[in-house]
Amino acid sequence: MKNHVAATLFCACLCLSMLTGCVHRPAPTPATNSTQIPTLAPLTVMDGADFAVFAKRFLPELTKRNILVQDGTPAPQTPILLHGTTTPAGEYQPKSYGKDLYDRLSLRFMWSAEERANVIEAVTHSSMPSTGEALNINESSLVVVGEFSTDIYTLVALLDWNQDGKRDWLVRYRFKPSVEAPSSSRLLVIPAPQPEGILEAEVIEAVECTEEGCKSYTGSGLPEVLGYDPSVAPSKTAIVQ
Repeated sequence: MKNHVAATLFCACLCLSMLTGCVHRPAPTPATNSTQIPTLAPLTVMDGADFAVFAKRFLPELTKRNILVQDGTPAPQTPILLHGTTTPAGEYQPKSYGKDLYDRLSLRFMWSAEERANVIEAVTHSSMPSTGEALNINESSLVVVGEFSTDIYTLVALLDWNQDGKRDWLVRYRFKPSVEAPSSSRLLVIPAPQPEGILEAEVIEAVECTEEGCKSYTGSGLPEVLGYDPSVAPSKTAIVQ
């Protein structure tokens, strides 16, 4: 409920700045000239607070991908859809994104280059031996509380990050040790999930925290933090020394 309210408030702010309603904007009426703006895959904000941070850090990428414009509002060709109102034709929408993340998300994104290259069988939270962890699964999030740490997954947005006309899942993963130690997080893109099969995620941001504060790593800075290059397929991943 908290995330849904935050997302609604975020959409409201966007809409006020654009002086339009926060509803699905239909494709433009055919124009008589060649300046017609095409309609791209919609944007649905699931967690307003997380999306605001994401939009600030990734604004250049989001403008390049025609999702937002320079002032942080949606690009004219990108419709805004409120969650629960409609779904693009042919798009898979699970009853619970959290349940899909628990059952189907490969944990390969956490592994070193050696593990990614050598471990063939997919490992998910649901396939790991139970050690008495507590689960909290709802429509758009997953929390796995173990003896030594807590893993938190939050669906931030549905958007066409890969620019292929299909919406991807943008997920924030947070790792919190049970002891008093700095936490970390990863921003994941899961390309256009289908109803079946393992979900593979690409890390597009890593946030590492120390007692002095937190630092965000993206792009060319990711291999040093992750120990592998997230833009390279697992079978071809080179070890980062």
